[in-house]
Amino acid sequence: MRRIKDLFARHLWLQFTAAWLLAAAFVLLLNPGRSPLGVLVRVVACSLGAVWMTVRRRQRERAVAGGSADELVVLDHMLRRGEVPQDAERRHAMRELVDQRLNRTRHRKSALVFIAALLIAVVVLSAFTSSLWHTIGFGVFSAVFFAYLYLVGGATLHRLQRMRDALADTTPADRADTHMVGGHIRHAA
Repeated sequence: MRRIKDLFARHLWLQFTAAWLLAAAFVLLLNPGRSPLGVLVRVVACSLGAVWMTVRRRQRERAVAGGSADELVVLDHMLRRGEVPQDAERRHAMRELVDQRLNRTRHRKSALVFIAALLIAVVVLSAFTSSLWHTIGFGVFSAVFFAYLYLVGGATLHRLQRMRDALADTTPADRADTHMVGGHIRHAA
């Protein structure tokens, strides 16, 4: 699984391709009579704004990591494990990466409210215009999707905050023997 994550992290176009295919398959599952190619073209066209924003964000993160996708993957692994970088350059890059990602989360609550309202509107409108099974399908999808966004987003936010605190709390003298365990800074004995 880690190899797949690393592959997707290094090659952004693979993430887009997989997301487009999964989204098209989901649309075809809900509306089986449509042309697969037509659905795929619509999915790609509807996601162009998100693709543009993701590519820009990735360019900024790669610039912080020294311009390398491989170094960005290393920093991301360290962030997920809660490992505070020991190298001064990596510490600086990690601090900037964490600051960028925390800055993007500043409107998280209002975004969650907007997404919840949007998903509820889709379910209500599908109840008026579609069959019971489509409405149930949209309702289940909406509930699972929102729960995923809420839980994973919250866990990511807490991880970023813990890393920001860990980077701020350590001094140069104890960088070599410092790492995070369960969200707390631990010093080697």
